[in-house]
Amino acid sequence: MKKPRTFLLLLCLVFLPFIAGCWLGPPYADWTFLVYLAADNNLDPCAVADLEEMMAVGSTSRLKIVVQYDPLSPEVPTRRYRVARGRLVELARLAETNTG
Repeated sequence: MKKPRTFLLLLCLVFLPFIAGCWLGPPYADWTFLVYLAADNNLDPCAVADLEEMMAVGSTSRLKIVVQYDPLSPEVPTRRYRVARGRLVELARLAETNTG
């Protein structure tokens, strides 16, 4: 009698995450908000302030915030980030881009 219970318990443990994932819906957000910060000019300090404001809120399960940021310094490449609460998650590092 112990073997069938053990088998059922293992079966539930294996399939429960799959079933729960189906009920929770797709893993992507309802909305993606893209921000293009062409800060290769005197507005670079304002772009940094904008990034900090977005990080204060961050993305949610229903809204993803993605930023392409081209800073003033030619030594720092253009980067793409996903904005999370309190941090930026780097998605891509591009060469210097002409956002001009």
